Amino acid sequence: MNAIKLQVVVPENRELKITLPPEVRPGAAEVIVLTEATPEPPPGSWERIQQFLNRTPPAQPGRTKEEIDQYLAEERASWGDDE
Repeated sequence: MNAIKLQVVVPENRELKITLPPEVRPGAAEVIVLTEATPEPPPGSWERIQQFLNRTPPAQPGRTKEEIDQYLAEERASWGDDE
């Protein structure tokens, strides 16, 4: 089986009309369509934001403000006065 590579532009209706070179004989043939990778949605679009969120690991539960303040107070108290 021979391969013929043609560059085409897929229109909105997704219908292609292909004219093959004269050396292609009439009869059965197999058509394979290779497309570019799925294009990224435009920046700022909901789809792009959703893709980013899907790639981002879930947030780990964090400390509350009060827990952080308490930790900082304990840390400062441990410093001592070594001046």
